[in-house]
Amino acid sequence: MIEKLLSPFTFVISKLKYAQKFILISVLCALPLLLLTSIWFENQQAKIQMSSSERKGIVNIDSIFPLILLMQNHRAFYGNYVSGDTNAQSQLSQTEQDISAEIKKIDPIIQSQQLPQSITIWQGIQTDWSTLQKEQSSLNAEDSFTRHSELIQEMMNFITKSANESRLSLDSDIDSTSLAGIFTKQLAQTSDMVAQMRGRGTALLISKQNNHDTVVKITENTGKMKLTIEDITNSLNTAYDNNPQLKQLFAEKGNENISQMNAFVDIVTNQIINDESLKGSSNDYFAAGTQTIQSLQQFSESIANELDVLIAKRIQELTYMRNLILGITLFVLILVALFYIAFYRNVLQSVRSLQNGADAMAQGDLSQTIVLQTRDELKQVGDAFNQTMLSLNELLHRNQQVSDQSATASAHLKIVSTESTLAMGQIADAIQSVSEGNKGQKKSMNETANAMNEMSIGITRIAEAASGVAESSIQATELVYVGDQKLVDAVAQMESIRQSVDGSGHKVRTLSEHSNEIGQIVTVIMGIASQTQLLSLNANIEAARAGEHGRGFSVVAEEVGKLAEQTKSSVEMISMLVRDITELVSQTVASIQLTDHETMQGIQAVQQAHQTLKDILASTQVVSAQIQEVSATSEEISAGMEQVTASMIEVADVSAKTSSEAETMAAATEQQLASMEEINTSAESLSGMSTQLQEDLSKFKLRH
Repeated sequence: MIEKLLSPFTFVISKLKYAQKFILISVLCALPLLLLTSIWFENQQAKIQMSSSERKGIVNIDSIFPLILLMQNHRAFYGNYVSGDTNAQSQLSQTEQDISAEIKKIDPIIQSQQLPQSITIWQGIQTDWSTLQKEQSSLNAEDSFTRHSELIQEMMNFITKSANESRLSLDSDIDSTSLAGIFTKQLAQTSDMVAQMRGRGTALLISKQNNHDTVVKITENTGKMKLTIEDITNSLNTAYDNNPQLKQLFAEKGNENISQMNAFVDIVTNQIINDESLKGSSNDYFAAGTQTIQSLQQFSESIANELDVLIAKRIQELTYMRNLILGITLFVLILVALFYIAFYRNVLQSVRSLQNGADAMAQGDLSQTIVLQTRDELKQVGDAFNQTMLSLNELLHRNQQVSDQSATASAHLKIVSTESTLAMGQIADAIQSVSEGNKGQKKSMNETANAMNEMSIGITRIAEAASGVAESSIQATELVYVGDQKLVDAVAQMESIRQSVDGSGHKVRTLSEHSNEIGQIVTVIMGIASQTQLLSLNANIEAARAGEHGRGFSVVAEEVGKLAEQTKSSVEMISMLVRDITELVSQTVASIQLTDHETMQGIQAVQQAHQTLKDILASTQVVSAQIQEVSATSEEISAGMEQVTASMIEVADVSAKTSSEAETMAAATEQQLASMEEINTSAESLSGMSTQLQEDLSKFKLRH
């Protein structure tokens, strides 16, 4: 399952180089990180911009509060003036001047905050104020109060619009949200209610006429104010709970303002609502209302300042957090990039080291050791690579030793085969000489047999013709002498044959010993060839483990295996030839021993014939004295001559057999000589292959 899932990704990765792999993985890792960072940055920036915009709303609202207070005073002074307060005229004129100055002061501040909807309302406030100034002389007290209240309500709308447009009313922090609610709604509404109650109540106290509708409106404002005081108290407690530092800042001042508002509510209740006679002092009542409004304005300014501080601190914290996160992100990205680059360089260096080692190995340099500055999986590959080179070093060292031994053995085999060839040539020449000697011996024996036959005939004639004994005796003496000489020659010839055969036997035994030595050498060479084949197989296995990097050694190992196989085949052929030679040599030794035995028998027979001829010669010498015994002696001589003739025939047969066996030996020697020449050729081929193997192995640079 996992393999199927990873197969497309493995396919893509396998087609890329290391640099491309790192770039792909870096991009895939960086994209979500950059996306999340971008989203977080936009969110953080939006919070900063929102907080900055909230500060603009605070500036707008805080700047218009003094104008609201002046407008409330103007409404009250105009009501007092219409109600008959003569001192209100000067106060009214001064208030109008203060309002105009405040408008000029506020206008650039509001324009600079760049809140379009708030600016539009502000422009309407300016226009309505100008209209009110022009028309107020024609207005009665109630209409003036209504027009002033509408203008003040526009200012309240300006506060609301500034709070909404600057998103101050949407603040996410509970403490600042609570303060913003007090600042933008509750204090402004409370201030206006106090101003309305102050204006209407002062007018009633001045006129001393209890107007039911006015009292009802004052009563309604009193109830609303109590609820607003409760809301302000709850908002302050909420802000204190979420930001204990605010309690230290506003607890005392907030309690004073709440007490001040409750005190004014009590004054309104006692002097206006519950006192139908309206006997209270209008100035004291107006002063109490003005003091409450001023206290609310001061409290509003304090809240505005602290709210601005909170938002500014929040902007500072958001900016710091933004810059900190961006800095950390940038640092981490740089750190990751440096690690990626270092990792890539480390992998690249390791791969290059492996590649250089593989190239050196392919060129035959196995003396190097790959050192990788890493501890990851590539370190294991490098260790395996070094182990492979070490194994190949040992293998090739052994191959070089085997090659040297094979070269030495092949050279020694070549020398031995050359010497054996020369020895076989000498044996062939000796056997040829023996064969020719046997032919001469056979001819001499035939001549001797013929002579003995003639001698037998002569003796028979002597027996038959006693008259010619003397002459025949002389002739017989001469013939016996000649026969004796020929027998001496035959004995010498047979002795020469025996010596030649003995020499041939010695040389053949020497050849047999050399053949045995060749067999031992061939056995050693076959062992070396088998070991070379085993080493070649091990080299193939090691090369296969090395994979692509061991392909060159696989080829070399195959060639070494082929050379070992050829060497083994050649050595087996040599072994077969040596066995054939050994068998032929054994047969030759047996034939020579048989020839030697039969030659010794021939020599003994000839020696007997020689002794017989000596006896004949002695008898012939005394024939004259013993002529009377000629017949008997002639018969004895005839019988002896028959024996001699039989012996000579036997010697001739032995010589013929010896000649035939010598020819057979010569043919076997020729065959053995041809085999030795083949051995010599195989030895030369083996020497050439050993030399080639040494040359191939010398290309490798090995460790020592």
